[in-house]
Amino acid sequence: MLQCVKEIKREKRLYDIHPSTQNGSGGNGDVTAAWQQVDLHDGLWLSRLELAPQSASTLCYHKQPAMIDFGFIIGGQLNHKLKTDVMGGQVAATAGTAGIGYFPGRDGVMQMRNGRPLKVLHVHVTPERLNRMLGVDIGAIPPNFRLIVEGTINRDFMSKRTMDPLMQATALDVFNGRYHGRPQYLYLEAKALELISLQIGRLMSQEASRKKRALLSSNEKKRIHAAREFLVRDLAAPPTLTTLANFFCLSRNKLQIGFRELHGSSVFGYLREYKMQKARQLFDQTEMNVSQVAWEVGYTNVSQFTKAYKKRFGVLPKHYRKSVLDCHVPELQSWQLASI
Repeated sequence: MLQCVKEIKREKRLYDIHPSTQNGSGGNGDVTAAWQQVDLHDGLWLSRLELAPQSASTLCYHKQPAMIDFGFIIGGQLNHKLKTDVMGGQVAATAGTAGIGYFPGRDGVMQMRNGRPLKVLHVHVTPERLNRMLGVDIGAIPPNFRLIVEGTINRDFMSKRTMDPLMQATALDVFNGRYHGRPQYLYLEAKALELISLQIGRLMSQEASRKKRALLSSNEKKRIHAAREFLVRDLAAPPTLTTLANFFCLSRNKLQIGFRELHGSSVFGYLREYKMQKARQLFDQTEMNVSQVAWEVGYTNVSQFTKAYKKRFGVLPKHYRKSVLDCHVPELQSWQLASI
Protein backbone atom coordinates (compact mmCIF):
# COMPACT_ATOMS: atom_id res chain seq x y z
CA MET A 1 0.00 0.00 0.00
CA LEU A 2 0.95 3.65 -0.52
CA GLN A 3 3.96 2.78 -2.65
CA CYS A 4 3.61 6.21 -4.29
CA VAL A 5 4.63 7.88 -1.04
CA LYS A 6 8.18 9.12 -0.62
CA GLU A 7 10.18 8.36 2.51
CA ILE A 8 8.82 10.42 5.40
CA LYS A 9 11.27 12.05 7.74
CA ARG A 10 10.83 11.07 11.36
CA GLU A 11 10.05 14.61 12.54
CA LYS A 12 7.12 14.77 10.08
CA ARG A 13 5.52 11.57 11.30
CA LEU A 14 2.10 11.91 12.86
CA TYR A 15 2.88 9.37 15.55
CA ASP A 16 5.96 8.66 17.63
CA ILE A 17 5.63 5.10 18.96
CA HIS A 18 8.01 3.58 21.51
CA PRO A 19 8.03 0.82 24.17
CA SER A 20 6.37 1.72 27.45
CA THR A 21 8.50 2.26 30.53
CA GLN A 22 5.49 1.83 32.79
CA ASN A 23 5.07 -1.23 34.95
CA GLY A 24 1.89 -2.50 33.41
CA SER A 25 0.42 -5.98 33.51
CA GLY A 26 0.63 -6.11 29.74
CA GLY A 27 4.41 -6.45 29.73
CA ASN A 28 6.80 -5.11 27.11
CA GLY A 29 7.40 -7.95 24.69
CA ASP A 30 9.41 -7.56 21.49
CA VAL A 31 7.42 -5.75 18.84
CA THR A 32 8.08 -5.25 15.15
CA ALA A 33 6.28 -2.40 13.47
CA ALA A 34 5.57 -1.12 9.96
CA TRP A 35 4.29 2.40 9.34
CA GLN A 36 3.25 4.20 6.20
CA GLN A 37 1.87 7.71 5.96
CA VAL A 38 0.75 9.91 3.11
CA ASP A 39 0.07 13.65 3.23
CA LEU A 40 -3.01 14.12 1.05
CA HIS A 41 -3.53 17.83 1.66
CA ASP A 42 -2.70 20.38 4.31
CA GLY A 43 -4.51 19.06 7.38
CA LEU A 44 -5.46 15.69 5.83
CA TRP A 45 -3.41 12.49 6.15
CA LEU A 46 -3.75 8.75 5.68
CA SER A 47 -1.75 6.20 7.67
CA ARG A 48 -1.33 2.46 7.92
CA LEU A 49 0.11 0.81 11.03
CA GLU A 50 0.99 -2.85 11.45
CA LEU A 51 2.35 -4.13 14.77
CA ALA A 52 3.57 -7.69 15.23
CA PRO A 53 4.14 -8.34 18.96
CA GLN A 54 5.90 -11.55 19.93
CA SER A 55 3.98 -11.57 23.22
CA ALA A 56 1.78 -9.29 25.31
CA SER A 57 3.18 -5.79 24.83
CA THR A 58 2.67 -2.19 25.93
CA LEU A 59 3.56 0.75 23.69
CA CYS A 60 3.33 4.51 24.22
CA TYR A 61 2.59 6.99 21.46
CA HIS A 62 2.59 10.75 20.98
CA LYS A 63 0.71 12.49 18.17
CA GLN A 64 2.32 15.55 16.60
CA PRO A 65 -0.69 17.79 15.82
CA ALA A 66 -4.06 17.64 17.57
CA MET A 67 -6.30 16.00 14.99
CA ILE A 68 -9.51 14.07 14.52
CA ASP A 69 -8.77 10.39 13.86
CA PHE A 70 -11.08 8.18 11.81
CA GLY A 71 -9.79 4.73 12.72
CA PHE A 72 -10.46 1.27 11.28
CA ILE A 73 -9.23 -1.91 12.98
CA ILE A 74 -8.44 -4.34 10.16
CA GLY A 75 -6.97 -7.14 12.29
CA GLY A 76 -6.06 -7.98 15.88
CA GLN A 77 -7.21 -6.26 19.05
CA LEU A 78 -5.88 -3.72 21.51
CA ASN A 79 -6.78 -1.67 24.53
CA HIS A 80 -6.16 2.08 24.50
CA LYS A 81 -5.33 3.88 27.74
CA LEU A 82 -5.89 7.61 27.42
CA LYS A 83 -5.62 10.62 29.70
CA THR A 84 -9.33 11.33 29.48
CA ASP A 85 -12.63 10.70 31.23
CA VAL A 86 -14.24 9.62 27.94
CA MET A 87 -15.24 5.95 28.13
CA GLY A 88 -13.45 5.70 31.47
CA GLY A 89 -10.09 6.47 29.88
CA GLN A 90 -9.96 3.07 28.16
CA VAL A 91 -11.08 2.14 24.65
CA ALA A 92 -11.11 -1.53 23.65
CA ALA A 93 -10.95 -2.19 19.92
CA THR A 94 -11.15 -5.42 17.95
CA ALA A 95 -11.06 -6.32 14.26
CA GLY A 96 -14.11 -4.91 12.50
CA THR A 97 -14.37 -1.84 14.74
CA ALA A 98 -14.38 1.74 13.45
CA GLY A 99 -14.19 4.89 15.52
CA ILE A 100 -13.88 8.66 15.56
CA GLY A 101 -11.56 10.11 18.18
CA TYR A 102 -10.31 13.54 19.17
CA PHE A 103 -7.91 13.83 22.08
CA PRO A 104 -6.05 17.13 22.37
CA GLY A 105 -3.75 15.60 25.01
CA ARG A 106 -2.08 13.68 22.17
CA ASP A 107 -0.56 10.95 24.40
CA GLY A 108 -1.73 7.40 24.96
CA VAL A 109 -0.78 3.78 25.70
CA MET A 110 -1.60 0.74 23.55
CA GLN A 111 -1.80 -2.68 25.19
CA MET A 112 -1.76 -5.84 23.07
CA ARG A 113 -2.36 -8.81 25.29
CA ASN A 114 -2.53 -11.82 23.01
CA GLY A 115 0.51 -11.31 20.80
CA ARG A 116 -1.62 -11.26 17.61
CA PRO A 117 -0.69 -8.87 14.77
CA LEU A 118 -2.50 -5.54 14.91
CA LYS A 119 -3.49 -3.83 11.65
CA VAL A 120 -4.93 -0.33 11.76
CA LEU A 121 -5.89 2.19 9.08
CA HIS A 122 -6.41 5.85 9.96
CA VAL A 123 -7.62 8.93 8.17
CA HIS A 124 -6.42 11.98 10.12
CA VAL A 125 -7.84 15.46 9.68
CA THR A 126 -7.54 18.70 11.61
CA PRO A 127 -10.80 20.23 12.89
CA GLU A 128 -10.25 23.26 10.67
CA ARG A 129 -9.88 21.12 7.54
CA LEU A 130 -12.94 19.00 8.35
CA ASN A 131 -14.97 22.14 9.00
CA ARG A 132 -14.14 23.43 5.51
CA MET A 133 -14.91 20.06 3.92
CA LEU A 134 -18.31 19.72 5.61
CA GLY A 135 -19.50 23.17 4.61
CA VAL A 136 -23.25 23.58 5.15
CA ASP A 137 -23.55 19.91 6.17
CA ILE A 138 -21.93 20.69 9.51
CA GLY A 139 -25.31 21.64 10.95
CA ALA A 140 -26.50 18.04 10.62
CA ILE A 141 -23.82 16.40 12.76
CA PRO A 142 -24.32 15.83 16.53
CA PRO A 143 -23.67 18.99 18.62
CA ASN A 144 -20.95 17.44 20.81
CA PHE A 145 -18.90 16.64 17.72
CA ARG A 146 -19.86 19.74 15.75
CA LEU A 147 -18.51 22.07 18.46
CA ILE A 148 -15.12 20.35 18.20
CA VAL A 149 -15.06 20.63 14.42
CA GLU A 150 -16.04 24.29 14.61
CA GLY A 151 -13.31 24.98 17.17
CA THR A 152 -15.81 26.21 19.75
CA ILE A 153 -14.61 23.71 22.37
CA ASN A 154 -11.42 21.70 22.76
CA ARG A 155 -12.37 18.59 24.66
CA ASP A 156 -12.01 14.83 24.23
CA PHE A 157 -14.42 12.93 22.00
CA MET A 158 -14.78 9.22 21.16
CA SER A 159 -17.38 7.28 19.22
CA LYS A 160 -16.96 3.69 18.04
CA ARG A 161 -19.09 1.10 16.30
CA THR A 162 -18.89 -2.06 14.22
CA MET A 163 -18.04 -1.44 10.57
CA ASP A 164 -20.83 -2.10 8.11
CA PRO A 165 -19.97 -4.14 4.97
CA LEU A 166 -19.33 -1.10 2.75
CA MET A 167 -17.08 0.59 5.29
CA GLN A 168 -15.14 -2.61 5.93
CA ALA A 169 -14.67 -3.31 2.22
CA THR A 170 -13.46 0.25 1.57
CA ALA A 171 -11.01 0.17 4.49
CA LEU A 172 -9.66 -3.22 3.38
CA ASP A 173 -9.16 -1.98 -0.18
CA VAL A 174 -7.06 0.95 1.05
CA PHE A 175 -5.12 -1.07 3.63
CA ASN A 176 -4.22 -3.75 1.10
CA GLY A 177 -3.44 -1.29 -1.70
CA ARG A 178 -5.92 -2.48 -4.34
CA TYR A 179 -5.53 0.23 -6.94
CA HIS A 180 -6.13 -1.88 -10.08
CA GLY A 181 -4.14 0.48 -12.27
CA ARG A 182 -5.83 3.65 -11.04
CA PRO A 183 -3.80 6.80 -10.16
CA GLN A 184 -2.72 5.94 -6.64
CA TYR A 185 -2.63 9.39 -5.05
CA LEU A 186 -6.04 10.35 -6.47
CA TYR A 187 -7.46 6.97 -5.43
CA LEU A 188 -6.22 7.34 -1.85
CA GLU A 189 -7.61 10.84 -1.50
CA ALA A 190 -11.01 9.75 -2.80
CA LYS A 191 -11.11 6.74 -0.49
CA ALA A 192 -10.01 8.82 2.52
CA LEU A 193 -12.91 11.20 1.92
CA GLU A 194 -15.28 8.26 1.42
CA LEU A 195 -14.24 6.74 4.76
CA ILE A 196 -14.75 10.07 6.55
CA SER A 197 -18.17 10.42 4.92
CA LEU A 198 -19.21 6.89 5.91
CA GLN A 199 -18.19 7.38 9.53
CA ILE A 200 -19.88 10.77 9.88
CA GLY A 201 -22.98 9.39 8.15
CA ARG A 202 -23.16 6.62 10.75
CA LEU A 203 -22.68 9.19 13.52
CA MET A 204 -25.57 11.27 12.18
CA SER A 205 -27.76 8.17 11.84
CA GLN A 206 -27.03 7.13 15.40
CA GLU A 207 -27.90 10.62 16.66
CA ALA A 208 -31.22 10.56 14.78
CA SER A 209 -32.02 7.13 16.25
CA ARG A 210 -31.20 8.35 19.74
CA LYS A 211 -33.69 11.21 19.42
CA LYS A 212 -36.46 8.90 18.21
CA ARG A 213 -36.19 6.12 20.79
CA ALA A 214 -34.45 4.98 23.92
CA LEU A 215 -30.96 3.62 23.43
CA LEU A 216 -30.42 -0.11 23.59
CA SER A 217 -29.21 -1.61 26.82
CA SER A 218 -25.66 -2.94 27.00
CA ASN A 219 -26.95 -6.52 27.05
CA GLU A 220 -29.18 -5.94 24.02
CA LYS A 221 -26.25 -4.45 22.09
CA LYS A 222 -24.15 -7.54 22.80
CA ARG A 223 -26.94 -9.83 21.59
CA ILE A 224 -27.45 -7.80 18.41
CA HIS A 225 -23.73 -7.87 17.64
CA ALA A 226 -23.82 -11.64 18.17
CA ALA A 227 -26.88 -11.87 15.90
CA ARG A 228 -24.97 -10.05 13.15
CA GLU A 229 -22.14 -12.59 13.32
CA PHE A 230 -24.62 -15.47 13.27
CA LEU A 231 -26.49 -13.93 10.32
CA VAL A 232 -23.45 -13.96 8.00
CA ARG A 233 -21.98 -17.27 9.21
CA ASP A 234 -23.64 -19.32 6.45
CA LEU A 235 -24.48 -17.14 3.45
CA ALA A 236 -26.12 -20.03 1.60
CA ALA A 237 -28.62 -20.68 4.39
CA PRO A 238 -29.09 -17.60 6.56
CA PRO A 239 -31.62 -17.79 9.41
CA THR A 240 -35.09 -16.27 9.10
CA LEU A 241 -35.82 -13.08 11.00
CA THR A 242 -37.99 -14.99 13.48
CA THR A 243 -35.32 -17.66 14.04
CA LEU A 244 -32.64 -15.03 14.55
CA ALA A 245 -34.77 -13.03 16.98
CA ASN A 246 -35.80 -16.09 19.00
CA PHE A 247 -32.26 -17.48 19.15
CA PHE A 248 -30.97 -14.27 20.75
CA CYS A 249 -34.07 -13.67 22.91
CA LEU A 250 -35.13 -10.50 21.13
CA SER A 251 -38.41 -9.45 19.57
CA ARG A 252 -38.38 -9.04 15.80
CA ASN A 253 -39.03 -5.31 16.26
CA LYS A 254 -36.19 -4.90 18.76
CA LEU A 255 -33.84 -6.82 16.47
CA GLN A 256 -34.67 -4.56 13.51
CA ILE A 257 -34.37 -1.41 15.63
CA GLY A 258 -31.05 -2.63 17.01
CA PHE A 259 -29.65 -3.41 13.56
CA ARG A 260 -30.56 0.05 12.29
CA GLU A 261 -29.05 1.71 15.33
CA LEU A 262 -25.82 -0.31 15.44
CA HIS A 263 -25.31 -1.23 11.79
CA GLY A 264 -27.26 1.42 9.88
CA SER A 265 -29.54 -1.01 8.06
CA SER A 266 -32.33 -3.54 8.44
CA VAL A 267 -31.32 -7.12 9.13
CA PHE A 268 -31.65 -8.35 5.57
CA GLY A 269 -30.54 -5.05 4.11
CA TYR A 270 -27.30 -5.64 5.99
CA LEU A 271 -27.11 -9.21 4.69
CA ARG A 272 -27.62 -8.11 1.06
CA GLU A 273 -24.90 -5.48 1.35
CA TYR A 274 -22.56 -7.96 3.03
CA LYS A 275 -23.01 -10.40 0.15
CA MET A 276 -22.40 -7.73 -2.48
CA GLN A 277 -19.26 -6.39 -0.79
CA LYS A 278 -18.00 -9.95 -0.29
CA ALA A 279 -18.56 -10.64 -3.99
CA ARG A 280 -16.65 -7.52 -5.00
CA GLN A 281 -13.73 -8.52 -2.77
CA LEU A 282 -13.66 -11.98 -4.33
CA PHE A 283 -13.48 -10.46 -7.81
CA ASP A 284 -10.69 -8.15 -6.62
CA GLN A 285 -8.66 -10.78 -4.77
CA THR A 286 -9.17 -14.00 -6.72
CA GLU A 287 -9.62 -15.28 -10.26
CA MET A 288 -12.95 -16.94 -9.46
CA ASN A 289 -15.55 -16.74 -12.23
CA VAL A 290 -19.00 -15.24 -11.82
CA SER A 291 -20.70 -18.56 -11.00
CA GLN A 292 -18.10 -19.43 -8.36
CA VAL A 293 -18.46 -16.03 -6.70
CA ALA A 294 -22.25 -16.28 -6.79
CA TRP A 295 -22.15 -19.64 -5.02
CA GLU A 296 -19.57 -18.41 -2.52
CA VAL A 297 -21.84 -15.58 -1.37
CA GLY A 298 -24.92 -17.75 -1.12
CA TYR A 299 -26.66 -17.45 -4.50
CA THR A 300 -27.69 -20.73 -6.11
CA ASN A 301 -29.21 -18.89 -9.06
CA VAL A 302 -26.47 -17.06 -10.98
CA SER A 303 -28.93 -14.86 -12.88
CA GLN A 304 -30.34 -13.59 -9.58
CA PHE A 305 -26.81 -12.81 -8.41
CA THR A 306 -26.08 -10.98 -11.68
CA LYS A 307 -29.25 -8.89 -11.30
CA ALA A 308 -28.45 -8.03 -7.66
CA TYR A 309 -24.83 -7.13 -8.46
CA LYS A 310 -25.85 -4.89 -11.39
CA LYS A 311 -28.45 -3.15 -9.23
CA ARG A 312 -25.91 -2.51 -6.45
CA PHE A 313 -22.84 -1.47 -8.47
CA GLY A 314 -24.28 -0.43 -11.83
CA VAL A 315 -22.20 -2.95 -13.78
CA LEU A 316 -22.60 -6.61 -14.70
CA PRO A 317 -20.35 -8.86 -12.60
CA LYS A 318 -18.72 -10.36 -15.70
CA HIS A 319 -17.77 -6.88 -16.91
CA TYR A 320 -16.41 -5.90 -13.48
CA ARG A 321 -14.38 -9.12 -13.30
CA LYS A 322 -12.97 -8.47 -16.78
CA SER A 323 -11.95 -4.93 -15.85
CA VAL A 324 -10.09 -6.24 -12.79
CA LEU A 325 -8.29 -8.95 -14.76
CA ASP A 326 -7.40 -6.53 -17.56
CA CYS A 327 -5.83 -3.99 -15.23
CA HIS A 328 -2.11 -4.22 -14.74
CA VAL A 329 -1.54 -4.23 -10.99
CA PRO A 330 2.11 -3.51 -10.13
CA GLU A 331 3.62 -5.72 -7.49
CA LEU A 332 3.51 -3.88 -4.19
CA GLN A 333 6.67 -3.26 -2.25
CA SER A 334 7.10 -5.57 0.70
CA TRP A 335 6.99 -4.20 4.21
CA GLN A 336 10.19 -3.89 6.16
CA LEU A 337 9.36 -4.54 9.80
CA ALA A 338 11.61 -2.80 12.30
CA SER A 339 11.92 -3.60 16.00
CA ILE A 340 10.83 -0.92 18.44
